Amino acid sequence: MVELFYHGTTYTHADLSHNWFKIGSDVRQHSFLFRRDKAIFYGSLRLTNALSLGAIRTADIAETKPTDDDEITYEEGAKCVNYKELKVSPDGTVFYDKNHKIVVIKINGTWVKLALEALPIGIQYKF
Repeated sequence: MVELFYHGTTYTHADLSHNWFKIGSDVRQHSFLFRRDKAIFYGSLRLTNALSLGAIRTADIAETKPTDDDEITYEEGAKCVNYKELKVSPDGTVFYDKNHKIVVIKINGTWVKLALEALPIGIQYKF
């Protein structure tokens, strides 16, 4: 396993002590940026296998961040990351609502259920 991260002037486990790690190009908006809890891809993303949406339950979201060291309270801290990201997410953000067993997407600032339908007759997957 390789871990790559970039700290600013202080070394702590706090989110703000981690700076952006850039892969790709020195041209603005033509690279892939990574931080402790976020990745921004300005280029295309091609997957050659399945994509799993975040399956988020109400219990996986917490508005208040623990005050202890992030390494000690990592599970509760992750719940706060979910809250922060979902609260400020732009239109087009999508996730699987595990409580209600639906896929939701943000459109015009509002979360809406994504319309889905059963597979056509005769299509079955054996996995």
